[in-house]
Amino acid sequence: MSDKSNETENLSRIKEILFGEDLSSIEERFEKFKLENKASFENIQDEFKQKLLEIEKVLSEQKQNSDSQFKTNDSVLKKLSDKVEKDISDLNLDIIKEKANIQQTLKKIEENNALQLNHFKDEINKSLDDIKKMMDEKLEDLNSRKADSKIIADLFHSMADKLSSNK
Repeated sequence: MSDKSNETENLSRIKEILFGEDLSSIEERFEKFKLENKASFENIQDEFKQKLLEIEKVLSEQKQNSDSQFKTNDSVLKKLSDKVEKDISDLNLDIIKEKANIQQTLKKIEENNALQLNHFKDEINKSLDDIKKMMDEKLEDLNSRKADSKIIADLFHSMADKLSSNK
């Protein structure tokens, strides 16, 4: 190990003998260069940190704006959703009411038709009873008079006319 340390010392002496002042001048310039670059590096590093802080600030503001916009959009969406649900509920109620009205109207129409049908049926039965009564009277009249076939034909013809006119 001592051989190596001797070699290093010897090498340092040889350098000093050969280069002497130049080596000192180079080392001074190198130290000056390091100091200048260190200051520049620190300036660049400070500028970088400053720019990074500015970017973080802008990102933070953008995030706050985005969060605020999201909350606003969420609120608007919630209101729209509530309104749509209310409109659907109102529409369903209107449909139920309209269905009930239609059913009630149909029931009234059915009742009215049933009354008219019964009335018409009663009128037909009355007309049939009147015709039957008239035929019975005419038959009795014919039996009592012993009418001929022409009178009977006229009677049936007039009854057929009356029946067809009642339709």
